Amino acid sequence: MPKRNLVWLLVVVALCVGLWVYPNTLLRRDMFYREFSPLLDVRLQINKNYVDEVDDKLLLRGAIRGMIQELDRFSDYYDAEEYAQFKKRAAGHFTGIGVEVTLKDGYLTVLSPIEDTPAYAAGLQTGDRILEIDGVKTDNMTLGQAVALISGESGTQVRLKISPAGDEPPREVTVVRGLVTLHSVKGYKRGPDNTWDYFIDRPAGIGYVRLTSFDENTPEQLDRAMRTMYEQGLQALIIDLRDNPGGLLKTAVAIADRFLDSGRIVSTRGRASEEEIWSASAKSNYRKQVPLVLLINDGSASASEILAGALHDHGRAILVGEKTYGKGSVQNLIELGNGESALKLTTAYYYLPNGERIHGKGVEPDYEVKLTREEKRTVLPDRRLLTTTSRAATAPVTSAPVVDRQINKAVEVLRDKLGLPPLATTQATTRPSTTQRTTSPASR
Repeated sequence: MPKRNLVWLLVVVALCVGLWVYPNTLLRRDMFYREFSPLLDVRLQINKNYVDEVDDKLLLRGAIRGMIQELDRFSDYYDAEEYAQFKKRAAGHFTGIGVEVTLKDGYLTVLSPIEDTPAYAAGLQTGDRILEIDGVKTDNMTLGQAVALISGESGTQVRLKISPAGDEPPREVTVVRGLVTLHSVKGYKRGPDNTWDYFIDRPAGIGYVRLTSFDENTPEQLDRAMRTMYEQGLQALIIDLRDNPGGLLKTAVAIADRFLDSGRIVSTRGRASEEEIWSASAKSNYRKQVPLVLLINDGSASASEILAGALHDHGRAILVGEKTYGKGSVQNLIELGNGESALKLTTAYYYLPNGERIHGKGVEPDYEVKLTREEKRTVLPDRRLLTTTSRAATAPVTSAPVVDRQINKAVEVLRDKLGLPPLATTQATTRPSTTQRTTSPASR
């Protein structure tokens, strides 16, 4: 075929393809405008008729959040200010006073004081309203402006006017900024020198650590605690995951890897992604694999469930407590625009080594120990109090020691594993009994 004819043939083919594809493109565009035209109409009516002038950025942020909220409770949108706070929290350390804040009902409100930080030592509590920062009122501040004023160089002071969550009158506190390191690994109690005592039953060599979250530095902190316990004669271990909401997947995998010799830890599968598998490497195992009990409850979620489920499926750990929350979905962080904002979007589900999906199901304990509502109100807050420094000295004295039946059961199970008799404990006869499930850790 002459070269000229070949060129014309290619042109005709290109035109045919264009005529075939272009109507579909127009159709898709028309469908998009038709589906989203109410959004544009609403914006137009707001700008035209609303009583006050409205910032388009505010409307856009609300529209984005509205779309996300229709998906699930775990997907989220972070604007520039919120994303900056998120990155600080995930990094595990930053300079400041150690408090998470939010705007609630128009007030700058303490979301959570971080344990063992200047803010926690100063007595800031969840729900406290910050009325002023260094004499500047916060009622018209954005979240970013407030965070910028509270933050500062280590060693400098910030003066806060606080309106407590209760009926107490407002008060002023001065907090010295410092390097805030998020300590996600706690011991059982503080010793006289303020160092952690990691042993809950020292004669039997039973250690205890509580993981409050799964952050960047959690594995390193756990390694230090394990070294201390090994040096002091560790024979068995309790890991407390109660009320641990989760955190980084890679951290959960890294910790599981420390207790497993081989095998699958977790896998993920999603509509738009191939199956991804994480397996134990056997490169970073602790030098002595001791009997292990994990404490779980309905506040244990996400990464906590991955760790508990993986160690349980491999027969490496016994689970004591209550069924976990059942949050087994993967949220990927997708940066938007210039990288200052981000979308946290659910993209897949987690699957345990035995193939079960965590999401909506949770992880069942081997020994079910249900706490009453009163126990949940007293036992778990008391456990948090024992594992902090700043408020232990000012803790209210109770008429009788608080009995944590879930911890008692964990100690009983481990003493049995070590061939030791159970400890004599005194518990009220009116409290619910402990029941054992019929399935063994290796057979689930």
